[in-house]
Amino acid sequence: MKTPRADLKKVAFNLYPGEHPGDRIAADLIENTRLKERGSAMRDLLLTGAALSLVDERLPRLIASVLDDDMGLERIKKLIGSIVPDAFAVSESAVAPPAPAQDAPPDPASAPVAPTEADGPTGAEKTEQQLAREAMRRKANVMLGGGEG
Repeated sequence: MKTPRADLKKVAFNLYPGEHPGDRIAADLIENTRLKERGSAMRDLLLTGAALSLVDERLPRLIASVLDDDMGLERIKKLIGSIVPDAFAVSESAVAPPAPAQDAPPDPASAPVAPTEADGPTGAEKTEQQLAREAMRRKANVMLGGGEG
């Protein structure tokens, strides 16, 4: 039997799919996730809200309050832009990455890696949710300085 961790925080809350479209969408996402992956998926969803709250504590509640089947990237960008007006302004450093030194060897971390069976399904076999989750993890890895891994 595992010893309980002192730093473990258990989170429990209710969803009301019959009353709120956002709750129904969240419940559907959870139900359509494999049982073994549900805990991780729910944690990812919660941490996404936490990340948004670091930008502005109003963002998670605003987005959750209008979440429905018509929610898409453009609508989310408009919602974020209504609170953080320059959120999607493109800076020069984001457009042009620094050029490598003339004599610098190629960065092995940027080399493409062929997928293996251990990576799970590939191409058409992957669901949109799996692809989005992988993209989010890659982006977070890059943002945290871990490379594309």
